Amino acid sequence: MKRAMILMAISAVAVVLFFKLSAVAPSVRGKTSLSDLSSSLYLIGIPDGRVADVGNYESGIFVPLSGKIKVSLIPGRKFAIIDADGTDANGVTFSLPKLDTNKDGVISYNVWVRVLGRPGGRSVLNPCAYIDGAEYCSTQTSVVVRNKSLFTNVTSQLMYLYVDLDGNGSAERHYFFDQALEGYFWTYDNEGSKIALLRFTRSKMVTD
Repeated sequence: MKRAMILMAISAVAVVLFFKLSAVAPSVRGKTSLSDLSSSLYLIGIPDGRVADVGNYESGIFVPLSGKIKVSLIPGRKFAIIDADGTDANGVTFSLPKLDTNKDGVISYNVWVRVLGRPGGRSVLNPCAYIDGAEYCSTQTSVVVRNKSLFTNVTSQLMYLYVDLDGNGSAERHYFFDQALEGYFWTYDNEGSKIALLRFTRSKMVTD
């Protein structure tokens, strides 16, 4: 009898923990700081002529289902969507913390990507920036396709620019918001992906 009561108590605690964790889960989406577990950004593809319903998605930006747009990036203390409507001429704007704050090769978070929904479609993310009005885009890109809903680490492809600024024929690596460049952004070239998910998670990884 005593053993049965202990088992019932353990089960009750497990149920309580399950509901507590379930209740906390939605808080990792939207605007979070690096002290939180993670932050998510959904890139939602919509057909031409459809109006973006920006009021109902705190952690989503709207992009054309087919075509290329600019995702302007600005440094900030939190991950936050500044402009969510990528179907107009202004594109979208997203704020995110600096990746390598102390310039010592220790990054504070990782970036992961996966495609949600039914198979089909692909998209390409490419980091770019400007120098004196000239546009430079990285030689490394991230091609996003449906792959059994698995996350892929794309930190090096999205948060660094590999460009040849000194003209020696070899691309140098520049971390995002490096003062050598300005006006950082991603280009998002969508070829039918309805929902792409970017996930930002804490990290203390040392890069080469």
